[in-house]
Amino acid sequence: NSVASTNETILSLAHTDAFEYALTDAGEVYSFTTAADTDYISAAAIVGGVAIAICQNRLFVLCQDTTSGVVVRTWAVDSTAGLPFAAVDQLAAVTVTSAHMTPDTNIRQQMCSSPTGARFFVNYSDVTSKVYEVDSSGSSLVSHELADLGHGVKATAIAYEGGITFITGQFVAESDQTARSALWIIDQNGVLQRIGFFRYDAPSSSAPTFITPYQTNLFILQGPYVWRYSLTTGGLFLEYQLQPQDATAGRGLAVLQGRTIALYGGATTSEAWTTGSVSTYRQGGVSGANQFTSSDYDFGLPGFKKSL
Repeated sequence: NSVASTNETILSLAHTDAFEYALTDAGEVYSFTTAADTDYISAAAIVGGVAIAICQNRLFVLCQDTTSGVVVRTWAVDSTAGLPFAAVDQLAAVTVTSAHMTPDTNIRQQMCSSPTGARFFVNYSDVTSKVYEVDSSGSSLVSHELADLGHGVKATAIAYEGGITFITGQFVAESDQTARSALWIIDQNGVLQRIGFFRYDAPSSSAPTFITPYQTNLFILQGPYVWRYSLTTGGLFLEYQLQPQDATAGRGLAVLQGRTIALYGGATTSEAWTTGSVSTYRQGGVSGANQFTSSDYDFGLPGFKKSL
């Protein structure tokens, strides 16, 4: 990490075939290869940066602050000259809303890419959450609202796959109640649907933090839980229950063939949990680390879940 100051936290990642890009809480964007890292956009060029995405041959940066409101800025991708870019180097910018926003740096997946532009959500004081898209295919950036998640909702993650936009969030609750988490989609026709709740009768206070589409399933990290939503049959299934030291510190989820990797990064701990469809948790020294209960039922014993 030769170019960054110490103790910077990565807020958002995006990639092209040539580079991996990272936005930090210092307001800088870095580009990486396996051999080197480069300061790509200077901190002075981005105020209140919270998320990045790459689509339409542009690097989109979502910015929120208490002066300008919500602004989306675009930059050239995969450049190697004239770095780091300054404010005058941005290609375009559009104000989505002038409502003053304090950046929420605890959200790790606030923007995603789609063929028609960058999609993202904005939380309005935890009273409601709206989903927007910014299109850069024309002569200027065009912003429009895609959906309103309804009253009392705070969105927490967004992803796009196969023409469908997936959003997770929580219905906020009073101090003596538990917030209830849910999954929404915006379908190919642009219609918003609430798919279901995570443990409606006994909700977890942890918010869903990361969504990963993979093959015919959608995987979602929520505290110690990894949920699976089937894109073919529908239905939310509790796939894994992990045992991280800080379940509130979920940072990311990757899904590979036969492997699911969940990352946690708390104030004092950093953990990576790896699971598999017929494997065991891969973190040694934790009580009960060598077994878990699958969300799949044993067809030989109907009503009993498999113990793996």
